[in-house]
Amino acid sequence: EDYHYMNQGGEAQIKGIDDAEEYQTTVEALSLVGISKDTQYQLFKILAALFHIGNVEIKKTRNDASLSSDEPNLAIACELLGIDSFNFAKWITKKQINTRSEKIVSNLNYNQALVARDSVAKFIYSALFEWLVDNINTVLCNPEVASEINSFIGVLDIYGFEHFEKNSFEQFCINYANEKLQQEFNQHVFKLEQEEYVKEEIEWSFIEFNDNQPCIDLIENKLGILSLLDEESRLPAGSDETWTQKLYQTLDKPPTNTVFSKPRFGQTKFVVSHYALDVSYDVEGFIEKNRDTVSDGHLEVLKASTNETLLSILETLDKHAAKLAEKDQVNKKPGPARMVNRKPTLGSIFKQSLIELMGTIN
Repeated sequence: EDYHYMNQGGEAQIKGIDDAEEYQTTVEALSLVGISKDTQYQLFKILAALFHIGNVEIKKTRNDASLSSDEPNLAIACELLGIDSFNFAKWITKKQINTRSEKIVSNLNYNQALVARDSVAKFIYSALFEWLVDNINTVLCNPEVASEINSFIGVLDIYGFEHFEKNSFEQFCINYANEKLQQEFNQHVFKLEQEEYVKEEIEWSFIEFNDNQPCIDLIENKLGILSLLDEESRLPAGSDETWTQKLYQTLDKPPTNTVFSKPRFGQTKFVVSHYALDVSYDVEGFIEKNRDTVSDGHLEVLKASTNETLLSILETLDKHAAKLAEKDQVNKKPGPARMVNRKPTLGSIFKQSLIELMGTIN
């Protein structure tokens, strides 16, 4: 109940859940997959630091935000992460833009500073998650000897199709994954089974099914929703509004495009006709969520940490980004403009992991 990231639900205790027991189970599970007691201690220190980051109080000045490096929660978080508190505080309230000739540092307003604070916590948490998955997979099936393994059991946990009053970037990604899986299902159950029936001359009445390729094309194509989102996310002044206008201009073209439409009222939504139903997406936050970046300033501060486990976690992230950039390079025509070192966006990471998943299922 003491931490903002945890107490917003209003219920600190859940009926029938014993926190001490859950903690014990977690510790035993981590030991089982070969994570040493020392490393576990470092992991818990990192998680504790995230709770303190969420409690960091930023002060609101007339136009800007201010934060002292000796703010109590910030001091504890930095000690746990083994990082410099002065620079960590600095990049919560300031941002740096790199031009060709110079670096320009400007102040953030109060709301932007809150986003900067929470972004760095989210960044560390998601990096920790990826590191954990990597380590567990190495223990269960070492990639070095994976070629010697003939069979394996894969567990695929599918998100359900989502449609709420307000649908954002998360729902868009989840529904995109469902489209791909639905197509795979159609391919196997309808197309291939019925070809088999034809071959064996079995009498049956042909089952009609909707091909959802147009919807997948709308999302994945060169001028599809994801590539237009990436393009806008890479512009320093890119915004949800200008991206929406580009979507309308490029994709709202009946009768050639029947799966995308612009709502009759307002300029802040777009509608995709999914196989399950038409979903109206609210554009607010798409660009920010897709960028999913932590500032270069914070990244530098984190990479100078004395917490070895944190450094190892950040290395895993770099490794994943390099792998993704390599794949991206293979899929694109070579040329000087293509060699720019770009941080992968969340949309492109999600798309790549879906491609790999479909390859595995096939």
